[in-house]
Amino acid sequence: DGYPAGVIIEQGSNSNGSYVKWSNGLQVCWHTVYYAYTDLTAGTHTKTWTLPVSFTDGYYAFLVDLNTASSDAGRGTVKGQRVNSRSSSSAEYYFSISNNFGSAASVELFAIGWWKELEES
Repeated sequence: DGYPAGVIIEQGSNSNGSYVKWSNGLQVCWHTVYYAYTDLTAGTHTKTWTLPVSFTDGYYAFLVDLNTASSDAGRGTVKGQRVNSRSSSSAEYYFSISNNFGSAASVELFAIGWWKELEES
């Protein structure tokens, strides 16, 4: 493609998150979902993330981190995560306390993989 390895050739964002593509085929996507204290309900929640750009196939790493702004909501845990397709993934997480004044939470979503097919050497 004429680029040296490791050069950023595209980056951007849309309503589904942000992404960076490197010339060697590597791609990273990330997005943060925020919850106000009035939106926190105890129990299991599932978030399906439509990626800001697609990967070449369904083989990419999908990571989730649950953060809370106060210890009142701090008993949230990530229960599971899965890759659904080239363009979406799902995370399941649990809040043990709901609607605490001043509490807030965010779910950090991160995916890394390939945006183009790798050439065999």
